[in-house]
Amino acid sequence: SGSHRDEPDERSSNEVVDQELEDVFSTAELDKKEAVVGEQIKYSYKLFRRVHLVGQPRFEPPTFENFLTEQLPPEKTYYQDVRGQRYVVSEINVALFPTQAGELTIQGAKLQCRIQTARSRRDPFSWFDDPSSFFDEDLFGSISGEEVILKTRPIKINVLSLPKNHQSTSYSGGVGHFEMNVSLDKKETTVGSPLTLTLVIKGDGNLQSISGPDIKIGDKFKIYDSGETSDIKTDNGIVHGKREIKKVLIPQEAGSLTI
Repeated sequence: SGSHRDEPDERSSNEVVDQELEDVFSTAELDKKEAVVGEQIKYSYKLFRRVHLVGQPRFEPPTFENFLTEQLPPEKTYYQDVRGQRYVVSEINVALFPTQAGELTIQGAKLQCRIQTARSRRDPFSWFDDPSSFFDEDLFGSISGEEVILKTRPIKINVLSLPKNHQSTSYSGGVGHFEMNVSLDKKETTVGSPLTLTLVIKGDGNLQSISGPDIKIGDKFKIYDSGETSDIKTDNGIVHGKREIKKVLIPQEAGSLTI
């Protein structure tokens, strides 16, 4: 997130909170109640406060057992009205990809913080913490304040197995919207001279879960790995990007050969 401080935007919600205190509370939620193995789920943790936090909070996120994870920056700070009261909200999001079917549980998150005891000393809406330091693991500062420990409830989600009737025998684990392009660096060569085959897989979803495609070449080529690069991005709460896989092919006979 860097050191940039954004002014909070305006939001409103009738959201039911996990844990309610007069001045500070936290929530955790998922963007869906059901998913299939490998499908993206967004986990959102929010801290609501009407008072100034003293020192750095100590945040302990869930372990996300049975999920692959990808952070969804940036952390957000904004205003939100809850039951007629205005709060400053700090929010972090994580993309989760379940690795097995069944009723899975995401354990609660824990936040240990100190809040000012005299509200009149500072208006909590007059400035905002830097999101890059808000979820910091440093020890608390030396300024005194009331210690508060916030915990969110565990969350359950039903994860379905992938439908067998839609899987081919070569299915490699990807769930999302993908496309693949294949190209050669040249279309004419001599026996024993290398060619470079480049496969580009791109789209929305967990690209790292996709195995490289099976290349059918028989005994007409020798094939060697030549490296792989990934460019994974998280825009608008969606994990997407591109994987590039390179193979070196060495033709073993002359003629018009097919890959």
